[in-house]
Amino acid sequence: MELRERFSGRCLRRIPFQAYAYFCQATLRFYNCTNNNQEKVLISLEEFFIALQKAIHKETINKSKLSEQKNTKS
Repeated sequence: MELRERFSGRCLRRIPFQAYAYFCQATLRFYNCTNNNQEKVLISLEEFFIALQKAIHKETINKSKLSEQKNTKS
């Protein structure tokens, strides 16, 4: 099953922002604070793709929890 079949268009547009917010931003803050700002640490494309995978996994879990809650209320 492809992503477009599991997620709405709005959800697919939201995932890159969630990946950055949930999985990249805290890492960058940590590294940039601990190296005394001598050099800025950037995130690589590979690391961002890993963050995207994590965000997709998180969204899948949240979606399944939501559907479980709907089923138990019915």
